[in-house]
Amino acid sequence: MPENRLVMTRRYRNEPTTIDFPSDRRLDALGGHHGSTFFQHLALRDAIRTGAAPAVSAENGALAVAVGAAGELSARERRVVELSEFGL
Repeated sequence: MPENRLVMTRRYRNEPTTIDFPSDRRLDALGGHHGSTFFQHLALRDAIRTGAAPAVSAENGALAVAVGAAGELSARERRVVELSEFGL
């Protein structure tokens, strides 16, 4: 599994800052980056069963997808991409 590490760099300086952070190793096998985690599935199930509001709205999901798509487009085209380009 990849390490739990955040590397931050400034756009015009090559001075990366690295932050390592711990996580519960039991979560490694539960997914996350490539879709809903086990815990998110449980929360959705509970919201459906109880009629409660879901922990994550459809709007939140759409925004998450747009942010990911903007990041990929930015890397591919080597430019700043605004979310407004995705209708947000």
